[in-house]
Amino acid sequence: MDDAPDSVAAQAAAWLARLDTGVADEAEFERWRGADPRHAVAFAKVGALWSDLARAGRTLAEPAPVAAPTPAPSRRRLLEAAGIGAVAILGGGVATRAFARQRVVTGVGQRLDRKLADGAVMTLNTDTEVRWREGRDGVEVWLERGEVSLTTAGRPFLLRAAAETARLQPGGRYNARMRGPVTDVTVLSGQAAASSVAAAAAHNLTLTASGALTRPTAAPELQTIEAWRRGEVVFEDEPLAAAVEEYNRYLTRKLMIVDPQLATVRVGGRFTSSDPADFLQALSASLGVTSRRAGDDVILTRAK
Repeated sequence: MDDAPDSVAAQAAAWLARLDTGVADEAEFERWRGADPRHAVAFAKVGALWSDLARAGRTLAEPAPVAAPTPAPSRRRLLEAAGIGAVAILGGGVATRAFARQRVVTGVGQRLDRKLADGAVMTLNTDTEVRWREGRDGVEVWLERGEVSLTTAGRPFLLRAAAETARLQPGGRYNARMRGPVTDVTVLSGQAAASSVAAAAAHNLTLTASGALTRPTAAPELQTIEAWRRGEVVFEDEPLAAAVEEYNRYLTRKLMIVDPQLATVRVGGRFTSSDPADFLQALSASLGVTSRRAGDDVILTRAK
């Protein structure tokens, strides 16, 4: 494939068009972008140019009259046209550096830090997918699944999840966890707002498709929420079924309860998230729970 500067910019524009219209193979795109540092730079610049064009288009309140209606160009055609312009601009070396939407994923049991250009930091918990875009007007982050810790820097910061958008105050710390159609945003410091609802430090902002709610968060709950960043899980008088569900987020070999009565037993404690050995030992010592491997799972039963 031709990797001359003009060709690289054209490739980047084509990828942006395909990604935006949902017809791209994302694995193939990631291979292309990772194959050469110039690919990532070109894609970022084309994305920044498209963002500028989109913002400029929104400022045109009234289109000029035309003699006869003409078919509106598709979004994909506009993206491709933006790419043609990007070739000329990149060739002149005057495009500003900004990042188009990017993606990072963690597997089960993994954690990952990602520092953004303005100094903001994202820390992804286990089995998490995040996309983001950096531009002149700030940072946008899409939480697709899982959990992420966000430390914002000096620019405006938007978190998009559960069909809702939270505005995160610069210089704050936040934890966002997606639970099905609901996303909980815990404000550790700073302030978050969504719709007409605002949440200060030590409060939780719940994002749903129908709006946002807020509630205070007690100190023990805050410690539990932040435990994953230390590689721990913390349980405070929770049903064993809930504790097992939480632990399984980090384990490839899942824990399973086969006794319904055992599922309701209350448990507590602080344990290492990557290895349930101490957790299983505590269950055995305090509750008489036995564990045995069965294929890819660990079965928990009450000792007879």
